[in-house]
Amino acid sequence: MVDKSPSPSRYIEDLLAGQMRARSLAIAHRLGLFAALADRTCEVTELSNTLGVHVTGLRKLLATLETMELVGRSGDGYELTEIARHSLIGRNAQSFGEFVDFFTDQFESKPISLLLNHLRIGGPVRPATTPDQWRHYMAAMDRMAHLSADRIAQAMQLDRDQTLLDLGGGPGLYAIAACNRYPHVNATILDLDDALHFAHQNISDARLADRIRLRPGSVTDGSYGGPYDVILLSHTIHLFDERTVQRIFSACHTALGVDGRLVVRDLFTDGGRTQPALGSLVAFHMWNEGDAYSVPQTTGLLVNAGFQPPRHVQFRDEQDPEILGSLLISRKTDSTST
Repeated sequence: MVDKSPSPSRYIEDLLAGQMRARSLAIAHRLGLFAALADRTCEVTELSNTLGVHVTGLRKLLATLETMELVGRSGDGYELTEIARHSLIGRNAQSFGEFVDFFTDQFESKPISLLLNHLRIGGPVRPATTPDQWRHYMAAMDRMAHLSADRIAQAMQLDRDQTLLDLGGGPGLYAIAACNRYPHVNATILDLDDALHFAHQNISDARLADRIRLRPGSVTDGSYGGPYDVILLSHTIHLFDERTVQRIFSACHTALGVDGRLVVRDLFTDGGRTQPALGSLVAFHMWNEGDAYSVPQTTGLLVNAGFQPPRHVQFRDEQDPEILGSLLISRKTDSTST
């Protein structure tokens, strides 16, 4: 059998080319190139006028995007491929454009020189967040919720529960999905004021203001109210160090009623912290106090906080983005049920 694996040098070359591909995608997205080709085939000169860029550079960018199978030629013009049309345009079920903006912000605010410096001196990297970066972050969280909220609501199994706390609930779509699926459930969303602004509009649009309450606060302050039947903590713990996560879990235990459950959703890795690969990549490149927590590590923190060993629930399909993560669902140890 012929070995078709790349040579070591070709393998490294492919890794380096990956960075250039990501930059090309980010530049095209920020220019509005994909939106400009959303419903038409366009010749290069016309497209350069639309985007306000020089023809020479645009030709090079389009050639790069063609190698990435994001655009294709049609006569003398260019058009989007099906991949780009389904993942980078509009807000369909597969749209991923909001994540392009979010990850681009991370690359721009945390260049290699900054990461190298903090590797040497230690500590998190905390560049100032601009209003545009905050908007991109919230848009990405909103998109993630659109991709997964219904499935998470189903996985939480709230048939016998009355109250849900969406801790750090951002745009509020998880609480909305839970209330839509379970008409007997009332929800509270706790988050910072800036995040609750997005949630307020979504709740109003869903006509659920009578069943979803907004509670300003911070995930780290430990004052959550309650008691609640279920607490959802979605894509949050990777932002914090282990000691802070332990405090958050303990505060959740206090805020839950008897037989209460904590549902933690994140990019959980395996014991070796290498799979899924995106978990370790995000942990390094975001470079905050947090980490890509493994299932065994998170299980230990939950047990220390007074929870039973959790169930690990994979709710996404193999074709779904890894960033959707998975769930750890744990019940308080003071439960009298089996």
